[in-house]
Amino acid sequence: MNTAIRFFEKCIEINPINGAAYGELVRSKKITTGDYGLIKRMEAQLAKGMPAASRSQFQFALAKAYDDLKEYDKAFNNLHQGNLLLQGQFSLSKFKRDVSKTKKAYKSVSIAQLRDSGNPSDAPIFVVGMPRSGTTLIDQVLSSHSLVHSLGESHEIELGGHDACKEAGLEYKPYTLPKISPDLVIKYAQRYLDRANADAPAARRIIDKMPANFFKIGHILTLFPNAKIIHSKRHPLDTGLSCYFQRFTASIHLEWSNDMAMLGEYYRGYADIMEFWKQRFPAQILDVQYEDLVNDLEKNVHRIIAFVGLEWEDACLNFHQSKRIVQTASLWQVRQPLYTSSVCRWKPYAKHLGPLVDSLGDILTETDYQALREAGLNKKRPSGWIRRLLSKH
Repeated sequence: MNTAIRFFEKCIEINPINGAAYGELVRSKKITTGDYGLIKRMEAQLAKGMPAASRSQFQFALAKAYDDLKEYDKAFNNLHQGNLLLQGQFSLSKFKRDVSKTKKAYKSVSIAQLRDSGNPSDAPIFVVGMPRSGTTLIDQVLSSHSLVHSLGESHEIELGGHDACKEAGLEYKPYTLPKISPDLVIKYAQRYLDRANADAPAARRIIDKMPANFFKIGHILTLFPNAKIIHSKRHPLDTGLSCYFQRFTASIHLEWSNDMAMLGEYYRGYADIMEFWKQRFPAQILDVQYEDLVNDLEKNVHRIIAFVGLEWEDACLNFHQSKRIVQTASLWQVRQPLYTSSVCRWKPYAKHLGPLVDSLGDILTETDYQALREAGLNKKRPSGWIRRLLSKH
């Protein structure tokens, strides 16, 4: 860690407007009152003016620094300004249509039907959920097992689905995947396994932790009816705020995360499709609540290991000691022993979360709304008729 810090400091010395280096520097350590000089340097650079992309990097770095210092209003102001510079062209209406059409396409599909198709391998494990919901933690815990190999955030389900649809003469959409012929299902399931096993042919289990695969669980189970799906869940307000704190960019199709209202609507769509999958394929999906995992690691890791059919290994509890390369936004977190400070992270920011709360609506419980009021945001949970009205739009 100290080597990384020295590296980032050297980058800044060479190029004082290197926003990426400032961002990695503040992410790599806990900012304290002794770092006010660093903060003032960042603010001085911002005052000089710079391209929008660089400005956004500086403001996300300042947001993290002020968050560490518990100066929450300053943190959120920088966070909001940084996100405004990244807003893209995500189509919420298209996303909602895709959710609806995907549910319709798979509404009559059962796991019993799928047992006779696809590849019978039970090696694949798919960790899905919202970004910033704990998927990397679950991946790191599982991949600490001697018989498990992680692919990280693999794009192979997406790429294979796209290529299979092209070969079948279909437009690639989540809801056109059920139309792929049995021969193509077999072909692309084998392609997935061949590519997954290339780096670890002796592994008993292969983890694919692309969070957005929650949209393609029907297709995944068509390819691999014996696959295991681990669904990482986290409180909606903590998930939303953590996504907003992360500098996702348009290049990775997460533009919905740069607007709080849209973020809440995206969460609603995710929750809707996941509830649908759990009703259709209950035995194939394990919910893992992030808050439960960090509060009782051993109990929940035993539950996960049993679900994927492996024998217990103590190494799974020492995940932070793993030397495996991690290439996600959670890199710094999974290199540390487990901590619970991310639970209820939203509370100091409550007064700033109005658009997120409004779009989440009845996803939040009455207890959540009571906590919001106690934390400074006076909102009431939508009544029954309002919830029905909102669900139509």
